[in-house]
Amino acid sequence: MQEASAAYEKARTYSEKATEKERLWIEASYAGDVEGNSEKHDSLIDEIVNKYPRDKAAQRVLANRLRAAGQFDKAIKQYELVLELDPNDPWALNSLGSMYARIGNYEKAVGVLKRCAASRPGDVNPLDSLAEVYFLWGKLDESIAKYGEVIKLNPDFFASYFGLAHVLAFKGDYSQAISYLDQCILRAQAPRWKWNGHMIKGLYYYWLGALARAKSEFENVRRIEKK
Repeated sequence: MQEASAAYEKARTYSEKATEKERLWIEASYAGDVEGNSEKHDSLIDEIVNKYPRDKAAQRVLANRLRAAGQFDKAIKQYELVLELDPNDPWALNSLGSMYARIGNYEKAVGVLKRCAASRPGDVNPLDSLAEVYFLWGKLDESIAKYGEVIKLNPDFFASYFGLAHVLAFKGDYSQAISYLDQCILRAQAPRWKWNGHMIKGLYYYWLGALARAKSEFENVRRIEKK
C-alpha cells in the first residue's frame, strides 16, 4: 500500500504535464485507492464519463458501481454502452451475462456468455459462468456438462469443482458431489475456499447421517479458522 501511495503521489506531482483526462484519472485513482474517498472518486469518474464518453475504462467503472448498488437495469444499459465501444470486451460481456441472469433472463445471459467465450478461446471463466447460469435456469445436465468442459480445459480451476459439486448434490448425488469438493479443497490455495469445501462436506455428511464424518469436516473448518 505504501508503494502504491508513493506512486500516486509521484503521478500527482507531475500531473500538470498530463492531459486533462489523464489528470482526472490520477485524481480519481488517488481519491479511491489512497484517500479512501469513494464519493470524490465517483464524482471524478462521472466527470470523465461526461467529458470523454468514449473512454471505455470510465464507462466500465460506472457500470461496476451501478451493479454494486443493485441498479441492475441501469447497469445492463451501461454494459451495453461499453460493448458499443468494444463489442468483444470480455469484462463487459461476462458482467452483462451475469446481470441478465440476476434479473432472470437466462436465455439472454447464455447468449451473451457464449459471445464472451467465443471472443476468449481458452479462457474458462465465461464457461464457468455459463455453467452457473444453466444451473440457475434449471438446466442441470447442461450445467454439469459445461463444468466438466471447464475442468477438462483447466484441471486446476478449482471453483468449477465447487460449482459442479453443488449441482450434483442438488440432483441427490452426494457421493459424486463430495468427491468434487475434495478436488476443490486439494487445488484451492485461498483458505476461504478450503473452509467452504470442508463446511459444505460437513453439511452433506450431516444430511446423510454420517455424523462422525460430519464432525471431522467441521473440525477441519475450525482448524482453518484458527490459522
